[in-house]
Amino acid sequence: MLTGTALGAGLMYFLDPPSGKRRRAYTRDKMTHLARETDLVVGRTIRDLHNRYHGVLAEMTRLWTEPEPSDEVLVDRIHSVLGRVVSHPGAADVAAEQGWITLTGPILASDEKRLLRRVLAVRGVRGVQSKLEVHKSAAHISGLQGGEPREERAELMQTNWSPTARLLSILGGGAAALYGFRRRDAGGAAAALLGMGFLARGVTNTGLRKLLRITPREPVELKIQKTAYVEAPVEKALSMWSDLHNLPRFLPGVQEVKDLGEGRSMWTMTVDEKPMHWESVFVASKNAVTWKSQRGSIFANSGTVRFDPAPAGARIQVTLSVQAIARRTEPDSGTLVRARTIKISGGIARRNEADRGN
Repeated sequence: MLTGTALGAGLMYFLDPPSGKRRRAYTRDKMTHLARETDLVVGRTIRDLHNRYHGVLAEMTRLWTEPEPSDEVLVDRIHSVLGRVVSHPGAADVAAEQGWITLTGPILASDEKRLLRRVLAVRGVRGVQSKLEVHKSAAHISGLQGGEPREERAELMQTNWSPTARLLSILGGGAAALYGFRRRDAGGAAAALLGMGFLARGVTNTGLRKLLRITPREPVELKIQKTAYVEAPVEKALSMWSDLHNLPRFLPGVQEVKDLGEGRSMWTMTVDEKPMHWESVFVASKNAVTWKSQRGSIFANSGTVRFDPAPAGARIQVTLSVQAIARRTEPDSGTLVRARTIKISGGIARRNEADRGN
């Protein structure tokens, strides 16, 4: 009876006169897409297994047959290591002499130990002499501006798994789930639950937190760009912005900015009549100033103010990026895109009351 009911429902769904043709075409397209995706996944997995096999075989062969690498080869190998473990690989210089490596240039303190450990692990390296300039922050160091932080993580801890890791997860998870279902006790239930988790992770290539929808709400990034003109030379405008104590005069809501030294600063801002504090890195260059809040700040933000000559003085371009949890507010179109002229009186930018809120 159940089989007949399911068969009848399927025939009604696909042979329905008004919508049956569209449903059949949609199902056919989905099956074709699934077949193509399956073929791609199988092909990637076979190639990944093939490459891993030959890689392991080459490593084992090289241990017994490869001669000591030249200094040029060592330099190339260490440059490849730099790109994987430090946030600013171009800032460090590498020199080699008879297997001894000398490292020079600026580097962040958070990258130093990881870099030395990985360089010592390179085959052919006899020792490392570190002449690196270690800095706690990138403030005022041109070679350490920008860049992305690097973090070494095991393959199973990464967001995207390789085809081989997914295959092993599917096979191992399926076997554990089958074993757990056959035991039918507390230990079997735990094994089945763990196996289903690995099975789902391998099939979808999606983290379990995301699968279970328990990931924290991602912040919304708001980007603001504005242009202002001031009747003052570029040098004078830049010097005023470079002084942290003057920033509350230009940035509405900012109550105080304290200079902590080494380019770090502590900001205080009032939001909904409540003070907020966070630490930022502030850098002033020839024609621009930039700042960026430190990781973990309660108010994640970054900004750049660029100063260019203009016929009547200076043109100031402000780019501000703010991350915050989305909250419904009335949009203010005048806040996002606007150009105005501000007169300098006694070295202080003054605005009328109607414009102060923007």
